[in-house]
Amino acid sequence: MNHPKPEELADFLYDEVDAAKREEITKHLASCETCAAQIASWRTVRKELAGWQIPTTASCAPRAISFGQPLKWAAAAIVLLCVGYGSARLTSPSIDPSKLRAELAKEVRQEIASEMTRYSDQQLAQQAEFQQSVAASINRLAVQQVTDHTTLRKDVETVALRTQEEFARLATVDHTATTGTNQSDQ
Repeated sequence: MNHPKPEELADFLYDEVDAAKREEITKHLASCETCAAQIASWRTVRKELAGWQIPTTASCAPRAISFGQPLKWAAAAIVLLCVGYGSARLTSPSIDPSKLRAELAKEVRQEIASEMTRYSDQQLAQQAEFQQSVAASINRLAVQQVTDHTTLRKDVETVALRTQEEFARLATVDHTATTGTNQSDQ
């Protein structure tokens, strides 16, 4: 069974549906107790609301609006503010522009000196770090130079020794060849 939507039932209750839809919903209400009970409940509520009247009591009666009291408080607040402002102006010390300028200049100088000291310390730290880095690089180069020199010396000595041995061998071969020709000449 297809029940009408609640919106359709509400439109039926307020007579806002066309004749064909009204006849369809009327037939449905005759066969469906749930929807018929819903419509009956809504009709009861409508009748109760229609009979309801707004109670008229003294507490609900509109009051006369009085502007006198708030205006008195506003005037008192304005007078109090004016008196406070005037007494503050009269009792506050006058500001000497040259004295204020001198104080500001002193503060600015102190801040600049502080910043310069901080910057100088930072630069000294960076310079010391750079010097340490350069010294470490120089030490590495010196060690590498000594290592290279030692290796080169060893290589030169090896070449010199082998050259001397080769000269000695050649001298022996040449001497043997010369003595061999001298013996064959005899």
